[in-house]
Amino acid sequence: MSINIAVTGSFCSGKSTICRQIKEQGFKFINTDLVVHEALKCEKIKQEILKSFGLDVFDKGEIDRKKLAKAAFKEKTAWLKLNSIIHPAVIDLVKDEIENDCENEGKVFEIPLLFEADMQDLFDVVICVDAPEKIREKRAQSRGFIKQEIKERSAFLINEKIKKSKSDFVIINKDSEEELHKQVENIVLHIGV
Repeated sequence: MSINIAVTGSFCSGKSTICRQIKEQGFKFINTDLVVHEALKCEKIKQEILKSFGLDVFDKGEIDRKKLAKAAFKEKTAWLKLNSIIHPAVIDLVKDEIENDCENEGKVFEIPLLFEADMQDLFDVVICVDAPEKIREKRAQSRGFIKQEIKERSAFLINEKIKKSKSDFVIINKDSEEELHKQVENIVLHIGV
């Protein structure tokens, strides 16, 4: 039987690093952010975005993700509306990946909004990645985010303490990549894969 692992956590906590390390343990990796990028090209979703957010979030007929993010993070109702448009596509893909397991392989899914989308029950194991606030801010700023954007994005997310309490494992990403690797190996050994 294959194991399906969800990796979630706070903004810029190191989820991708953890997923990469789990992938190195022989798991197939599914990045739901890439699914969202593809979903935003779907005509039906583009029409729903247009109806909800207007032409301001489009550039040359395509959704401009930065403009859409700016519009969505202005207020919680806009953020919730965007999630109601995007989450069904992500959930469908995740379910398809889990159900269509021809090779009986373990899979790791990077899902930043796992609990916000109420998808945790689809997985055998949930890992929450956290990092100290200063480290997350530094990472976010190195990716071009300003402090205000970080606060805006974090304001609408489920509290980190709640995410940790609902997870099977918690990784605190404050050490070297070697230390993280040890934590990942221990988790993989613990779940018996």
